[in-house]
Amino acid sequence: MGGQRRAGRRGTLTLVVLGLQVAVCLVLLIVPLHSEPHRAPVTISGPAVVADSLAKQVGERSGGPLDAGAVTTAREARADVEQGRAVAALAIDLRLNRATLFVSSAQGAALTDAVSRVVGAAAAPFAVDVTTQDVAPLPDGSAGQRGLKIAVAASIALGLVFAIVVTWWRGPVADEWSHAALRIAAAVGAAAITSLAIAVVAADQVGGSVLGWWGVLALAMLATSAATLALAAVLGVVGVGVATLVFSVAAAPLARIEHPLLLPAPWGQVTPWLPHGAGLDAARQVAWFDGAVVARPLAVLAAWLVVSCIALAVARRERRRAGVHWRSTATAP
Repeated sequence: MGGQRRAGRRGTLTLVVLGLQVAVCLVLLIVPLHSEPHRAPVTISGPAVVADSLAKQVGERSGGPLDAGAVTTAREARADVEQGRAVAALAIDLRLNRATLFVSSAQGAALTDAVSRVVGAAAAPFAVDVTTQDVAPLPDGSAGQRGLKIAVAASIALGLVFAIVVTWWRGPVADEWSHAALRIAAAVGAAAITSLAIAVVAADQVGGSVLGWWGVLALAMLATSAATLALAAVLGVVGVGVATLVFSVAAAPLARIEHPLLLPAPWGQVTPWLPHGAGLDAARQVAWFDGAVVARPLAVLAAWLVVSCIALAVARRERRRAGVHWRSTATAP
């Protein structure tokens, strides 16, 4: 009877968590979101005094959401945009009384427009003629931002589904090391096969290399599965609901916002450190910027995977020390 009561409480808590998840997601999809850039990287080039002063003005004029930095030459400014290190760059040439605003339509029209307005307003006091160049456009026929988000969302969702199936079928923690190794092998195999299928479609529809997409999506899927299994190992079946709640609620605003840099607080600060946010950053680099700045988001995904595996090992050790086995609790009379 005790086991049945515990199972009933776990089921009730799971339903409550999932209900809260649905409610919060609905609220996030209904409440208006303001598309203002958050810490969007911008580069300014020109004479040292002018570039430094303008970079400071850009940050102050925007209230701090833009992360402006100064470089020496227009070539450096342009390269920052071409390689995805900056959303926009302004190169000022006072000798010719003109400036060039380098933008990237691959970053999304809404983000580019928002940043360009701030940078252009800051440059107005210099009375220079500003021309705009799109130096990193979307490839012809690309599915664009929507295709990018769908591919990453599919990998995150499949990672959750795998963890849910494993938890309900085999329990939250493996009793034997051989079973734990089998789970890891199954997770790697599932991620490798399913992410490859998504990568082939994404590379064709969005752009980039199949190999690059495969690596990003597989790592995102593994990180999500491992994090969900780790929460299940620590909290029991309720941990699956918590993981689903955290990942889905954090990702919900992206259904209505074109780029993570446009997310309002607190999602703008949190999203880059979650699997779906890091996955989007890495996928964008692979699709349109040849993976030039892919190290940070991949490191975030790898950290989720490593920490989750450590949590799984610790949870298993502590359960064995306490003499708790999931099979015995699930079948307790």
